[in-house]
Amino acid sequence: MKEITDLSSYVNQLNPRAQKVYFQLKSIIKKIGQDVCETIFVSHPYYYLEKHETIKPHYRPSLMTFYFKDHVNIFSTKVKTYENDLSIYKITPKYTLQIYYDQNISEEVLLPFFKASIA
Repeated sequence: MKEITDLSSYVNQLNPRAQKVYFQLKSIIKKIGQDVCETIFVSHPYYYLEKHETIKPHYRPSLMTFYFKDHVNIFSTKVKTYENDLSIYKITPKYTLQIYYDQNISEEVLLPFFKASIA
């Protein structure tokens, strides 16, 4: 399989349910501010603030999303900190946030978590 290096290719290969969740999450993340950057990192959507571009990707405050057949995994160092607030979603033993496509995407719950993740 060819490595995906641009966002449009990534989104186009997602199933329709995943695409819907992708755009819902992206909309919430973009509410953080105009300096939110979205790119592909290790073949998946990756979000960070422009002011952190000088920090190596593995070390900068960020969010990474991995879309699967029926759910999205969201990686952030803040999952454990926000575990109680995120309790409507599944949190894996390794503190990955897991949202199934048939679940409600709650801006009220996710926006503070997203802000803290990339601040």
